[in-house]
Amino acid sequence: MLSPMLFLSVACSLPKIIVNVYHFLLFLEDHESYGSIGFIVMHTFQICFLLFTPFVLVELYTMEIEKIRMFLMHRLIDENNPAIRDDVDLFFRYVNTRSMKYKIFRIIPVNMTLPLELINLCITYVIVIINFTHLYG
Repeated sequence: MLSPMLFLSVACSLPKIIVNVYHFLLFLEDHESYGSIGFIVMHTFQICFLLFTPFVLVELYTMEIEKIRMFLMHRLIDENNPAIRDDVDLFFRYVNTRSMKYKIFRIIPVNMTLPLELINLCITYVIVIINFTHLYG
């Protein structure tokens, strides 16, 4: 059950990251104590690590699939034996047909663009929080 668990992880981790970044900004403006900043930074790194690791692993997995496709393409071109060539062609068509792409609930692609979108979302909401709380003005 990759989809529901990954979706819940993303949905529950984003508010934590946003609040931690806001607390870090409070620390920079001397509104937060020194004792809590270490915890905030470590907690933010832990959440980011746990949140973004699946996306990095899926991207590494996709890169390995591309290496296999390149190997099969070279093997298909260089092979002289018709039986082996047919087997390689069959497997190559299988690998091309079965895309190794994962999606959350068949909607959100799980690749390296998703963490960048999540960071973009966090930055947007931190800016909104800063504007509502008048942190810098």
